[in-house]
Amino acid sequence: MKKELLILLVAGFITSEAISQEKEISVNEKSNFTAGFKFGYDKNTYAYRTSMDINGFDYYSIEPSFSAGIDFGYFVTKRFRPRIEIEYFYLLYGMNWNYGDDSDFERTLTTVHYFGYNLHLDYGLYMGERLQLYLSPGLMWDVKFHHKFKTFLRDEDDPVSNEYNLLDEKFPTSILGGSLSIPIRIKLNQELKLTLEPDYTIYFRNFQVENDEPYMRMSFKAGVEYTF
Repeated sequence: MKKELLILLVAGFITSEAISQEKEISVNEKSNFTAGFKFGYDKNTYAYRTSMDINGFDYYSIEPSFSAGIDFGYFVTKRFRPRIEIEYFYLLYGMNWNYGDDSDFERTLTTVHYFGYNLHLDYGLYMGERLQLYLSPGLMWDVKFHHKFKTFLRDEDDPVSNEYNLLDEKFPTSILGGSLSIPIRIKLNQELKLTLEPDYTIYFRNFQVENDEPYMRMSFKAGVEYTF
């Protein structure tokens, strides 16, 4: 019974693939170049120092964060598209001073801004008339271009000047990672597509050397794509 069920499942899969192959169309009859713009909702994991430092400060994550990016791709074949993405994103984390009642300082919030330079290799799993589904491994290179501290005093809602800040930069200025995403293209017309892209990234080093946990990011991106 199990063998027959397996055979039926395989046969159904092959049949559905054959039907989908018949419905396949070229990405665009005039050009294979694409350009896209998207916004993202990001959830970082262990994007802060996870252990107390030598000063007795402890850190915590502040979620979520957001991103925006543009990408450019070229369909080498009907199914395969290398794609370059330039992405802006930021992350936030906080630090408790832990100096007790003898200090006026309570906490500091850190915002770190990055540009991401990413290479995606999109491979079409389903190439339908209106809907196209891809699997896309990628290489991510994040480079910090700005950061800002906001230090708060006890019982104060507004941050004080950065001249009171005694913090080190406890974040990577440049970091590489590998990603896996599932780009989805929904055809609006011959040139314009709506895009959805869940993405998972794990970095090749921890957010801080002292961390034991890997630095990861989950993203959900939505945008539009134009075929020239």
